[in-house]
Amino acid sequence: TRSSSSSTQGKYGGKYKVIIRIFSISIKKWNVILGLFSRKTKEENNQQVDLQEVTLSDGNSYQIAQQIDCIGDSCPRPQMMTKKAINSAETNDVVEIIVDNPSSMEAVPPMGPQIGATHLETVTDNNCWKIYLSKD
Repeated sequence: TRSSSSSTQGKYGGKYKVIIRIFSISIKKWNVILGLFSRKTKEENNQQVDLQEVTLSDGNSYQIAQQIDCIGDSCPRPQMMTKKAINSAETNDVVEIIVDNPSSMEAVPPMGPQIGATHLETVTDNNCWKIYLSKD
């Protein structure tokens, strides 16, 4: 005879696995529909820039070493991409992070000291913000 625990597992175990599988698929579909996680490739997000220069409000000009396109991305992706870009940058390289999410615009600049960077400025552009960080 079966014990009560193996009887329960045999009777309900398969149903729970199906419910969990359906729930998992539903979450993945909603993430894609809501755009919570970008489907951009690595090359689309992280672009080396050919000596593009920007002049900020303090009058100083900087060469942009790397541009991170986080348009359409929500937290924490812009923060993760910023950290990755700063880690791969050389000292004094300027990284431009483009975001259109207000929470990302507010979250990226304060993380500079934690990742070894200095926030130079955040500039409002057409429907987005450009955040400039310099690697320390």
